[in-house]
Amino acid sequence: MAASWTPTLSVEAIWGLNIDKSFTGESWNSDNFSDYLSLRFTLNIPLDGYIPRSAKNNTIKEMEDSLNKTDNTMQRTIYGAEKEIRVLVMELDTAKSKMDLYRNTIKVAERNYQMAEEGYRQGSMELLDVEDSYYELLSARQNYLASQYEYETTLIDLEYALNTDMEELKTQGDK
Repeated sequence: MAASWTPTLSVEAIWGLNIDKSFTGESWNSDNFSDYLSLRFTLNIPLDGYIPRSAKNNTIKEMEDSLNKTDNTMQRTIYGAEKEIRVLVMELDTAKSKMDLYRNTIKVAERNYQMAEEGYRQGSMELLDVEDSYYELLSARQNYLASQYEYETTLIDLEYALNTDMEELKTQGDK
């Protein structure tokens, strides 16, 4: 690139020797010799780079524009990846909170079911109450499994977004 903007100086030198009548049988004397020296200096100043909207300037501008577009695209991609990772981490936290909530809900539902069975045995509750508490327990377990599934799938999405696996992250975090 620099050569297209800066002037160049070329120097060419040619030295030659002429021998007249050397093969005619005459003796070799200084009258038959002649030599010459030719010097050529060439100064090349490219004006293309200094003329607005010239081919070289346009090419350079197009390259700079392409580089800027590529840089902007890369910055947007990095920002998008950072945003995606932040969202996935928040989703992991939410899924973890849901798992804790549903784990406690299961404990409460199990306790309610045990109390409903005990109440049924003692005759203070009807079978329908026992079945309702059993369905609540099943619902709590199902919600827990759904939150666990959500956690695992979000974890897989995070691994994909980070282009690594959690075991590798855990070993790097321990170092």
